[in-house]
Amino acid sequence: MTIDRILAQVETYDCPYVVVTGGEPLIAPDLPDFLQALNRRGIHITVETSATQFREIICDLISISPKLSNSTPPDGPDVQSHQQRRLNISSIESFIDRYDYQLKFVVEEESDLAEIDELVNQLHNIDKNKILLMPQARTKTEYNRLGPRIAQMCIDKGFRYCPRLQIELWGNRRRR
Repeated sequence: MTIDRILAQVETYDCPYVVVTGGEPLIAPDLPDFLQALNRRGIHITVETSATQFREIICDLISISPKLSNSTPPDGPDVQSHQQRRLNISSIESFIDRYDYQLKFVVEEESDLAEIDELVNQLHNIDKNKILLMPQARTKTEYNRLGPRIAQMCIDKGFRYCPRLQIELWGNRRRR
């Protein structure tokens, strides 16, 4: 879709917030123009990124979702490449230094907390209130099983819990 078509669709909703996500939005060449157009309309902009690369953008909140080792495919040709590129500490810090931010981690099990702690310790001046944990779940059954455990981890660590409403409501159905 063109920027004008996307903006026309956005304007059909009575909502002053837009979250730009999906894959990695920072690689989209027209992203700066799109964000500028949203900004001119007074829309609050959140951009979700894995922050594997830094790019100056217009946004009100940068939602950084660093990829933990649990995101690595179990096998195949992309395993080594994924492991090498999944984290970019200097890029994450560049976003944290320049924007209001949140760090959002997809968690499968308690052992992921050690990796989160290690990553957070590599970063400077991180506000624990800006760390969110989200259950890795594709189905309602997985979500219902894992959600309470992740919520307890948040309580124990002083982090925030991030629900996955789309999974809770619709499971793994796309385009909802």
